[in-house]
Amino acid sequence: ALKVVAARGKLMGDLPGGSMLVIPQSEAEVRPYLTAEISMAALNGPAFCVVAGPHDAIDQLQAQLEAKEIAVRRLRTSHAFHSAMMDPMLAPFAAVVGQTKRNEPTIPYVSNVSGDWITMDQINDPQYWAQHVRSAVNFVGGLGTILATDAEVALLEVGPGRTLSTFAKQVAGPHGKTTYTSLRHPQKDIHDLAFALTTLGEMWAAGGINDWSGFYAAESRHRIPLPTYPFQHQEYWVEPGKQSYTGTAGEISLAKRPNIADWFYTPTWQQAARPTPVADAEPVKHWLFFLDEAGVGQQLATKLAVGAAVTTVQKADGYAKMADGQYTINPEEPADYLQLMRDLSQAGTLPDGIAYLWPLSDNGPLAPASAALQSAQTDAFYGQLFLAQALADQGSNTPLQWYVVSNHMQQVAGEPVVHAEKALALGPVKVIAQEYPHVCTHSVDVAWPTRTARQTSQLVDQLAAELQAGSSDEIIAYRGQSRWQQSYEALPLSEEHEAQSLLKVGGVYLITGGTGGLGLKVAEHLAETVQAKLVLTARTELPPRAGWANWLEGHKENDGISRRIRQVQALEAAGAEVLVLAADVTDREQMATVLTQTVAQFGRLDGVFHAAGGVSDAQIQLKDRQGAADVLAAKVSGTLVLAELLADIELDFLALFSSISAITGISGQIDYAAANAFLNAFAHQQMAEDGRLTIAIDWGAWQEVGMAVQTAVELGLIEDEASAIAVDYPFIDRWYEKADEDLFATRFSNEAHWLLDEHRIRGGNALIPGTGYLELVRA
Repeated sequence: ALKVVAARGKLMGDLPGGSMLVIPQSEAEVRPYLTAEISMAALNGPAFCVVAGPHDAIDQLQAQLEAKEIAVRRLRTSHAFHSAMMDPMLAPFAAVVGQTKRNEPTIPYVSNVSGDWITMDQINDPQYWAQHVRSAVNFVGGLGTILATDAEVALLEVGPGRTLSTFAKQVAGPHGKTTYTSLRHPQKDIHDLAFALTTLGEMWAAGGINDWSGFYAAESRHRIPLPTYPFQHQEYWVEPGKQSYTGTAGEISLAKRPNIADWFYTPTWQQAARPTPVADAEPVKHWLFFLDEAGVGQQLATKLAVGAAVTTVQKADGYAKMADGQYTINPEEPADYLQLMRDLSQAGTLPDGIAYLWPLSDNGPLAPASAALQSAQTDAFYGQLFLAQALADQGSNTPLQWYVVSNHMQQVAGEPVVHAEKALALGPVKVIAQEYPHVCTHSVDVAWPTRTARQTSQLVDQLAAELQAGSSDEIIAYRGQSRWQQSYEALPLSEEHEAQSLLKVGGVYLITGGTGGLGLKVAEHLAETVQAKLVLTARTELPPRAGWANWLEGHKENDGISRRIRQVQALEAAGAEVLVLAADVTDREQMATVLTQTVAQFGRLDGVFHAAGGVSDAQIQLKDRQGAADVLAAKVSGTLVLAELLADIELDFLALFSSISAITGISGQIDYAAANAFLNAFAHQQMAEDGRLTIAIDWGAWQEVGMAVQTAVELGLIEDEASAIAVDYPFIDRWYEKADEDLFATRFSNEAHWLLDEHRIRGGNALIPGTGYLELVRA
């Protein structure tokens, strides 16, 4: 065997060099690029292929694919393995194999050439081993063969890292199989033995049968005598506590995880089976199609018209009924949607199925405040908002399937996000179903435009099957012939992540919304940990520094400007240098001035935290366009303004403050969920376009600061902690001075207040005694 391996390596080393290129597409999509020089080298996943060939041919193919915005990647290899460039070594290598004895395998294995179980005829044929050098590595086919067996399968990657495990998850996920890695990644800071033992334990916990005798064969064991012990049998039974709610079996706990390192998740995609009609599901009788301008929706409507009534809507300057079942509306005009629903109601054709295809388009780059951006926002967001309002106005509670079809707003298999603005459509998808329980919403993202009529026909067939199935899947994507479903994977942080901090001591950081709750918390952290130079932007201007002392002396402690001045002074006391500038993040000219002043004062800019934003809490029926536009502005236009102005500045990172609402949706915040979904998609798009590290952080609600707290303050549900005046008294710790009343408050706890701890009822529960209330009044 060593002789064969050595000969194989020497023969390869004598060949001319070549290149290999990773293409995140299916085999069917890649084959048109193959030529006499370029060969298929590997089939690693359903949408992940590798090609190989001479350097110049691969250079040309890479340029061609990048021009189509396909995110290809060059492999670091010396030769074009598994390509036609291997042909000169095939005959001499077959001769070497022919002189070597081959034995029948003791363990069945899968051939990387055929993707099927190896046979003795193949093993005995020297030409098979020559083809093993030349043919594409059919990893995905071999894995499929293994998964097709009835045996319990554990997928263990042998070797460092998890490259093969990543590919295997795409195929094994739908089969419910788990992948394991035997050796740590080179960059993972953990002892090799500890990592191997962890993997072994995980496999055992999953039902694996480990050879423990073999594992411990080299152990040195010693007998240790222990003294006898007279066990005293006494029962220590712990009575279960009373709970107000008992969840159903298998329910996921929503309790807060104590370790912050366990709070993090990352979106992933699992290959899913093609949809089949749900048993006992009522088929859609009346489809309402909002047609795209390229004809995909029209083909789809024609296909679904067999067995159901179909009404189509196209964009125009105003409302009109063109023919039976054919309408036009002005997408910017809410009254047109209302008129459409009234007419359909009178005709008895209110929809129980909606196919909303306006986000299916081939837009170019969108500039902030442009007409194209406004149109894209209408297609993705406002159109759905107005449609939901118009439908609800009819008072129908008929079960409704709502499908939104878009293109290239999701990153599924490594391909770039091309149209982040279309992710605004996810806000309605996430929230409409929460506010209207009879509606089931779905997002279907596709790769489009297609290059051939056959591919378009395939796409139409896929969408037809999806719409007719009536499944409960919410976020779906199609790439080539594969259907994908979004999920989320835990991403625990480790000490390794802390050691890789991007923050620099004395670094220069811009924080938009820097005087808001979250912005100030970030500023405090940067001041205390790296003594940063901070640029904080806000819409409201602070008075000149020379007048701060007079301002503080002449205004109350809880005055808004006074609070901000003291907060800036606290940052400077912690070691930061602070520049506060008044600017609207959506105003390009103002933000350009901010960057100019930043570089003028500090000489550079190292990172940006985009924390500006606002929220407007109202149900869909009460939303108006201006209110929604105000919510979208900072996160959509503001982000695009920043990206444009920062294009030529070398940054360590751009951090976008998003929200968990983009994932879960929040009733009353359809616009806020949409804006944050845009931030998540934009981070993917920005990384693909220029490689700059762009991070979208989907925060949950903060306890004492942020938009959720500010909304609760405005609704009178809680008090504004920022306006509180500290009180030095044992039972009262803060004072809120208001126009018509004074409010005193405290947070009692058994541990901190003897008033509670020393007054308990029989069950052990603490309470405030009557004299305690008298003392509070007296104070």
